[in-house]
Amino acid sequence: MPTNAPKTYPELGRAAAGRWGVQAVMLFSFLELFGGHIILILVSWRMAGLLLPPGWGPLSPMQLAAAVSTALQLPLLFVDLRRLSRLAMVGLASSGFLISMVLSLLVLDPHRQAMPQQPPPSHHLASVGVIQAIGVFALSSTAHSTLPALRIAMQKPSRFPLALLLGFSTMLLGYSAIAAAGYWYWGDAASPLAADDLAANSFFTGGRLPIHKVLAAFVLVNCLTKVPGLILVLQDMLISFLPHGEATYFHPPKLAYLIRTVLFGCGTLLALTAYQVLGSALSLLGGLASISCSLLLPTAFYSLLSWRRLGAPAKVGLVALLAVGVALVGLITASNLAAGGAAMGSCLFFYTSGTLSSCCLNGFACGLPVDLRASHELSAREPARLWPAATFHTRIAVVDHAQRTLHTSASIMAAPARCMTAQPPAHPAAAPPRRLARPAPARRQLAAPPAAGLLGGLADKMAAANAEALARKEDKLVGAERGVKPLPAVPQFVLEDAAKAAEWASLLERQGCLGIQNALSADTAKQLLQWINEENARCQADVEAGRVEFDARFGGVNCRGMRGRFGQRQDLFLPLSAPIVRAAVAELVSNLEPLIAAACGPEAALHELSCIYAAPGAPRQCVHADTIVLPCPQYPDAHMEPLYTFFVALQDVADDMGHTQFLPYTHTAEAHVLWNAANRSATLKERFIAMQPAVQSALKTGDVACFDSRVLHCGCANDSQKSRALFYITLSRQAEWPLPDGLHGSNSIRAEDLRRWKLPDLLALRDEGAPAAEVAAATASA
Repeated sequence: MPTNAPKTYPELGRAAAGRWGVQAVMLFSFLELFGGHIILILVSWRMAGLLLPPGWGPLSPMQLAAAVSTALQLPLLFVDLRRLSRLAMVGLASSGFLISMVLSLLVLDPHRQAMPQQPPPSHHLASVGVIQAIGVFALSSTAHSTLPALRIAMQKPSRFPLALLLGFSTMLLGYSAIAAAGYWYWGDAASPLAADDLAANSFFTGGRLPIHKVLAAFVLVNCLTKVPGLILVLQDMLISFLPHGEATYFHPPKLAYLIRTVLFGCGTLLALTAYQVLGSALSLLGGLASISCSLLLPTAFYSLLSWRRLGAPAKVGLVALLAVGVALVGLITASNLAAGGAAMGSCLFFYTSGTLSSCCLNGFACGLPVDLRASHELSAREPARLWPAATFHTRIAVVDHAQRTLHTSASIMAAPARCMTAQPPAHPAAAPPRRLARPAPARRQLAAPPAAGLLGGLADKMAAANAEALARKEDKLVGAERGVKPLPAVPQFVLEDAAKAAEWASLLERQGCLGIQNALSADTAKQLLQWINEENARCQADVEAGRVEFDARFGGVNCRGMRGRFGQRQDLFLPLSAPIVRAAVAELVSNLEPLIAAACGPEAALHELSCIYAAPGAPRQCVHADTIVLPCPQYPDAHMEPLYTFFVALQDVADDMGHTQFLPYTHTAEAHVLWNAANRSATLKERFIAMQPAVQSALKTGDVACFDSRVLHCGCANDSQKSRALFYITLSRQAEWPLPDGLHGSNSIRAEDLRRWKLPDLLALRDEGAPAAEVAAATASA
């Protein structure tokens, strides 16, 4: 995979086969989604038929079951899925209940004497039914494309391989057990649905205790609660193909409701066609879509990406795997079409026609002309533009973990697929940034000059007041579910060992934040703090007098406060020409050299040199990230190595002075997708923040809070009577931010130091450093 590329199925397809790879992923994912909802409709009809009387008036049993099931299903299409989350747990209960009932037949009726069909059915393994069973079995193990997003949702993604092994092993054991037991009991007479066989031809048939009806009710509720989720994903995929469709998501207009109804109507019509050939429909979907998604495409993509560096045995194995996959798809498709006859053929025709039409519409939407200025304005407001399927996943995921895994297994696929296919307008190649006007980076709101007129000033005050009110509300949300824990910290002397430093750098890369104790001496911190206090006052005076521009000395900052032009929180750029600043930077990078080299490389470039200065009364900040994730939908060809910021406390930070809080593991592309999606709804945003793990730094003088610039974080309010100063530098392996004029990047550095310093240059400063007393004297004279 390309460096820093989102580790998703569509991105794998893009890396291997370009746009055709993404379209292949989209095609087969739509096949799975649309086909899956048809299967659920069919199963719900079958289960309703077991619960209802055999026909009513002019209606046949099938027609009555379809009518009742449709009447129950249709209203649920327009219900908030959060209300269905608890019912979704019925899926787990029905699966366990079904397995236990089938396995109990081995004990209750080991000789198959109680089943109505006598003599018991025979067993012929060499039959078309075995091929059909392979397709059904493949269908039961689908949704591999959802795994990357599920990994991101885990509290400890490092345990994902173990969870994957346990999960699929459990599935394999359960499915194998029920398949073997069911085939032993029913033999060649087995139907596609075990619930049908339990009701019509088993030990439980005609019993006083209608266990099969209880099971049918469980399965029916499970299907009814899953169909709305799939319909909503399909709706959002279609809406996302339309220009500006994203804006219609959270409050769907009549168009969205119409699309849901049409999708459900089309699925119902196709279900009527395939009702008598349910087994073939299940197997066809598994053979055509599931094997393609789970075996053929990943193998083909991996081969394209890794062919040159693979040995002969690996190449032979890949070719054999592809051959087996192609043979299975062809054999299963052909046998099921033959078994299903004209009904299956017509169903397949309409099924694939609809899918191909949607993919063609997607390709057309990718080529729609977009106004460059509008696109630029949108990207400035939304650093990671969202697509509806992603917001759907978020809307469900933030409600309940069970709902995330049961309802939206396929929806996660749609989000990255839309991300990779939604081509932004062409941008010119990013030229080296020019310091004509400092852009507002993602984390900071540029402190505007005095507003023109009374109305402008009132608007600024209202905007600031709204931001502070939002931040105060978020104060109660951060860590609401799991508590706010201390930031994991390591003593500086441990990092002197290169091997240990590499281990801690790996932890920093995984969780996005790390504490370091005693990285700067107390004397250096004290002298630098004294100088910063004086420099801050001096720079504010220069700006007020018009001797220097505001953004030449200060950066915009999130929730700066409403006291005057500079507020109570400033981002003060520090000049590396100042002796005390040089001494502090040299000492810091010298003490952290092994960690910096491991995380940012031996040629790490300096991107920022500044100080966050929070005076008494500084408000709490909103939760935010400093930079966007690249690549992203607007800039798919832009790549940026992680930027690591080192906050250094220049005094002990007491609780009432305000600590910095971090949400670990939120620095990935997937996490930013969810975060930006949640930002479209106050309720979703609150839920997203509350469910994340949270840590906070409790820094003493000279301690460091190091974090990935993309991780979500915020500074707490300073309710004390003391100022809080955090001196910081930002380093990265990559020398320049790839977007023009530092757009969405980190820009807190003076013009004379921009793109000038690398780690070897900073380390060289220690050789020219003066004793602390001389530095203090030079600072006083300055």
